Amino acid sequence: MTFQGSRLCLLALFLALAACSRPEPFVEIPDLGKTGRSKALYDQVTICFSKGDSLETLKKMAAEECAKGQKTAHYLGYQRWQCRLTVPHLASFVCLNPDQSLGNKSRYLPSQTSGLPDIERPDTNTDIFGTFGIGK
Repeated sequence: MTFQGSRLCLLALFLALAACSRPEPFVEIPDLGKTGRSKALYDQVTICFSKGDSLETLKKMAAEECAKGQKTAHYLGYQRWQCRLTVPHLASFVCLNPDQSLGNKSRYLPSQTSGLPDIERPDTNTDIFGTFGIGK
């Protein structure tokens, strides 16, 4: 086997082993330069995740991120196939001050707070917060 062939075999082995590992969910952090802001507002959190991740894990991650702005996280819903190939789904949370609530603005069924739903259930095709794209 040539040196080039050995390198290709090693690369193939590395990629095969990497495919076996389970990727962790992560908080999608916007590029502040593209948003026109100089600092994070902690008003929303989006988390990329895969099918095996629990809603509780995602809620904990969102709570930690919202806490950086002294706010609490509230789950809105999710979209399929909106993130990376290995963690394809996107969960959306809004960060609210302790004295705020979603009130009647929540467009999702109560059952969605107990576990990841099979499908999203928006009431309209309009996103109430203008940034998540949920229901589109």
